[in-house]
Amino acid sequence: MLLPPDRPLPTRLARYEQTIAGGYSVREQALMLLAVHDYDPGVVLDQLVRTAEPMPKPLWSQPYDAVTPFGDLYVAAMPVMIERAGDTDRFLQQAKEQRQKWADEIERVAVGVLMESVSR
Repeated sequence: MLLPPDRPLPTRLARYEQTIAGGYSVREQALMLLAVHDYDPGVVLDQLVRTAEPMPKPLWSQPYDAVTPFGDLYVAAMPVMIERAGDTDRFLQQAKEQRQKWADEIERVAVGVLMESVSR
């Protein structure tokens, strides 16, 4: 949820970047949900915890599906996306642009701080 959109997910999470024809990847859906909720991951995670089935105890005792409740949150948020941007494709593009803008600014500031500390 926190990586800039131009950075690939770690290899073990790459499956969440796979898109299905005519749809969005789980990563894209996560970004869109973040954008609906003013980029506050806490709000998205709170909603997921409230709506998902509790994890089994012990964790490995039975299969657990976290993707379906996440997908349900995404579907419920689609009207907001469409209202704000006209369609979900445009909403995703705007969200990517915003996240990239912030990532670029953070990188600019971090490089400036590093360069300043090196020059001392």
